[in-house]
Amino acid sequence: MRIISHRIILDTLILPLSVIFDLPLAIYDRHVITLILSTKHIDMNSSTRIACVMVGLPARGKTYIAQKVCRYLQWLSVSTKVFNVGNYRRKLHGAHQMHSFFDPHNTEGESARKEAALEALKDMIKWFLEEDGTVAIFDATNSTRERRCMIIDYCKKYDVQVMFIESICQDESLILQNIMDVKLSSPDYKDMDPEKAAEDFRARISHYEEAYETLNEMKNESDYTYAKLINVGSQVMINMIQGYLQSRIVYYLMNLHILPRNIFFSRHGESVYNLEGKIGGDSKLSPRGRKYALALPELIKANLGDQPLTVWTSTLKRTIETAKHLQYPKLQWKALDELDAGVCDGMTYEEIEDLHNCINTYMPITKPIVKSIVKPIFKPNNDSILSINKLINCIS
Repeated sequence: MRIISHRIILDTLILPLSVIFDLPLAIYDRHVITLILSTKHIDMNSSTRIACVMVGLPARGKTYIAQKVCRYLQWLSVSTKVFNVGNYRRKLHGAHQMHSFFDPHNTEGESARKEAALEALKDMIKWFLEEDGTVAIFDATNSTRERRCMIIDYCKKYDVQVMFIESICQDESLILQNIMDVKLSSPDYKDMDPEKAAEDFRARISHYEEAYETLNEMKNESDYTYAKLINVGSQVMINMIQGYLQSRIVYYLMNLHILPRNIFFSRHGESVYNLEGKIGGDSKLSPRGRKYALALPELIKANLGDQPLTVWTSTLKRTIETAKHLQYPKLQWKALDELDAGVCDGMTYEEIEDLHNCINTYMPITKPIVKSIVKPIFKPNNDSILSINKLINCIS
């Protein structure tokens, strides 16, 4: 990881540095990160309310980022909801609006779009107050300083923190791909000729470009909390990040990408302990387990072809032996090891039940481990992960 400049308060970091730098270095090899973190810090508590406000031109992946962040926070058991202003606009003024509706000189269109934004803001605040929401994601272009100032002022009345997330994309191929894959299938262009729809959408982008004002610390926005993602995270700029949840969101954004890749999950081959019905231990593979290890390369090859792959295994003999015949770079990671069975190690389930009347409570134990595993999976490479069954179930 290369940090251009930094001013970091340690209690705003999500994980200890020893944990962060223990992760595979390949995570960081496509990221240039500028950190400009504030000295402010608040603790996460039941009254925390954060509005993540998307910023950027159309077709820059804002909705994709919003949905990804929402799913991630919900997985962390954080009450999160996306408020898409485009849906409010379509509900209030109809879906089939031509590009002239978005012309900044079209006062009627500007008024209609502001109305949609205000309705979305009202619903967002209502959700915070009535449903005890924690993080709302306000998904719209919010591309002028005037609009962002309006959102800040509105949220201040209700003690809602505002964190802007701006997506800047200068890669024309990515923009075109987004237009063709996503925008032309949106309700705005339903039943419309694809070529005409693409032409209209490009004209819409031109209108937004005319009025677009990027987040700028030199233009009365230096006190704003924001994260800028340039070219889908190849560069990340961060300003005035406050507290645990905002740091979590930034941590996720720094590793977000849209490049397609494959992730294969495999349990280790049958082990000697599996045959004997025992848990834990560090036994080798059984004869059937060795057959599985021999067959695994052909299965991977059939699905992946000649694409590169990195194989992740635990540090235990059974997973290392399962990966033995895979002709790819391999990484051993202790986080993928079997959970320590303690005094029950080497016992059968019957012996454990008889002696201890144990109850299986894997999930509360595995979730913190899985959090540390999930983030590196976001790196834009193919991976094959060999681990125990319960961890694989949690990850997948």
